[in-house]
Amino acid sequence: MQRAVVTWTGFPGAPGYSSFYFTDDNVARTELHDFFESLKTMFPQNVKIQVPGSGDTIDPLTGDITGSWSDTAPAVVIGTNTTVYAGPVGAVVNWRTDTYRDGGPSGTYHYRVRGRTFLVPLASAVFDLDGSLTSGVHTGLNNAVATFRTAVGGDQLIWHRPPKGSTTGGQACSVTGASVPDRAAVMRSRRA
Repeated sequence: MQRAVVTWTGFPGAPGYSSFYFTDDNVARTELHDFFESLKTMFPQNVKIQVPGSGDTIDPLTGDITGSWSDTAPAVVIGTNTTVYAGPVGAVVNWRTDTYRDGGPSGTYHYRVRGRTFLVPLASAVFDLDGSLTSGVHTGLNNAVATFRTAVGGDQLIWHRPPKGSTTGGQACSVTGASVPDRAAVMRSRRA
């Protein structure tokens, strides 16, 4: 499995990181760049988003780095919105899989593996008076996500890390759907 760590800079609390995982056949650099480029009017003008030109190859079962990939990095995406913004506020993409895992003590319940990508910060102009996303922005975000999903096909993954204290048990899960909820998302921290 290949990891691409997108770097966000130019705002209070930066840098920020968004990790994406793909099959060994496709890191989808161009598709990631096009996704963020399609949203640049929602990002404040000082926000810069860099899709990487290199990254790690990871064994999903153990989390061990087994190699690397590299290619030409796409151009930096620069936000174009000139309205004010709050550094930790934006939207979130919920990525769904059809993979279920056991959880709780002795596997007492099952849960669906999912992932999230925070699109933070977004400019204040994308929010409605009630604090939700404007209908046009909400539609635009979901359309951008659908376009990205179509472009990468079945190559996008969510990585379920090995259980705490274990060196095995991780899993690469294919993304089967995604959506952006119609509400603001607050990001407290980013980890790569």
